[in-house]
This record gives sequence, C-alpha cells and structure tokens, in this order.
Amino acid sequence: MGKETKAKFTGKLNKEPKNNKQTTGRYELRCDGKKWITGGQTISCTYNYYGASAVVEGEKSPPHEYFRNEVKNTELVISTFSDSQRKQIISMSVFDPSN
Repeated sequence: MGKETKAKFTGKLNKEPKNNKQTTGRYELRCDGKKWITGGQTISCTYNYYGASAVVEGEKSPPHEYFRNEVKNTELVISTFSDSQRKQIISMSVFDPSN
C-alpha cells in the first residue's frame, strides 16, 4: 500500500536575503518509509488506515519535526510535533469543507 501512496507538499519559504522575495516550494514523494531529500528538507513518511481514517505520519528536517496528516470523513487534520511519540504539539490545522 505505501508504495502506491504519494504525499504532496506545497509551502511558502522564508524571504531570500539577496532580493527580499518570498519563494514557494512544491514537491512530491512516496510514503514508503524511505528518506527523501527534496525542497531543502529530508522527509520520510508512512501511510496507514485506522478504521475510517487515513493517516500519513513522518518526520522532516530542518527544522526537525514530526508530522501527522489525518483524513477522517470530510475533515483533514494537519499536526506537527517536536517529539517522535507525537505528544508535544507544535501546531494543528483542521480543515472541514462541510462547515
């Protein structure tokens, strides 16, 4: 299952010191547990189903963070953590198009 699942990331990067312009980044990788170096980061992820939820978990650096993206019904929850047990939350975003 993991070899068939891809994660796509899009983000705004910090302003470049030379020209003070913000840049954007976009990259795609397979969630198969391997480490991928892309977009200036090292990322690994795995993909699982838990009941009615689909979950992508992994870690990225720099900065070193752990993440969990969970889709449950129509809701998408994106969370980042400072620890591998995913107990010390840094941020959480919840998207629900039905609201």
